[in-house]
Amino acid sequence: MNVANGHANGYGDGEMTKTLTNHRTHGCYSSLGFIVEELKNAFRDTSSVKDEKLSVWKEHQKKKKERDNLPCHKKREESFVGVVALLKECAKNKDLQRGYRAHAEISTSGKFKNNPYIVNTLISMYAKCGDLDDVHSVFYGESRNRNAVIWTAMMAAHALHSEYGMVLHYFKGMVSEGLMPNDVTFVCLLSACSHIGLVQEGIHHFEAMINIYGVLPMSEHYNSLLDLFGRAGCLEEVHALLEKMPHDLNMTGWTSLLNSSRVYGNSDLGKRCLHQVFINFSS
Repeated sequence: MNVANGHANGYGDGEMTKTLTNHRTHGCYSSLGFIVEELKNAFRDTSSVKDEKLSVWKEHQKKKKERDNLPCHKKREESFVGVVALLKECAKNKDLQRGYRAHAEISTSGKFKNNPYIVNTLISMYAKCGDLDDVHSVFYGESRNRNAVIWTAMMAAHALHSEYGMVLHYFKGMVSEGLMPNDVTFVCLLSACSHIGLVQEGIHHFEAMINIYGVLPMSEHYNSLLDLFGRAGCLEEVHALLEKMPHDLNMTGWTSLLNSSRVYGNSDLGKRCLHQVFINFSS
């Protein structure tokens, strides 16, 4: 009986173990099946999202291409305004390498070759990026029809690098070509005379600006002349000029002369300047 019972018990235990094992295995497979189905669904959802994003991107690219083909939406590099804006951006950021690439594209396309405004912008860009060699290359190699704006750009480029003698050189070159200097030309010229200390030449150019070239003096011209006199210690000349200047332009000048009077120890002139400063403040 014990043996029989033992076999029975053994048999019973074996069947129970087998049953339990079957249940557990079935449960595991069922769980794995569920997980696989969930993964399939997840991949299907992901693929659907990717397909949707791809479709949106393709549609966006199609519309962009259509827009770029319209006359009013030309690519930046192909439009005059775009090229100028790009060169000015390079100048602002002092991005010389990008400026080189933009210049190369302009030269290759030939679309804006010898355009005075493009040449002017190239000169300004190279000057602000610190490359005077390329400034000269543009001026002498790419500007066949040099107008007053291009000559003035050369003056401004050298003034930016404190080469004031070259500013005078290019002014003489402009005049010898029979071109009419403009108001910006004279700002560069008078500033150069001020930095070099050419008082009499500065006065001559200021008078010629008004009497020969018909350029009306603005605050920048007066301030350059005031600076010329101030640097040379000609304080009475500064005072005389301030008396002639339009009332709305001379506030900065009176303040500057007041400081110069203190530096040179001219207390009498300082009192007169202080009086004028108070008048300007109260008006």
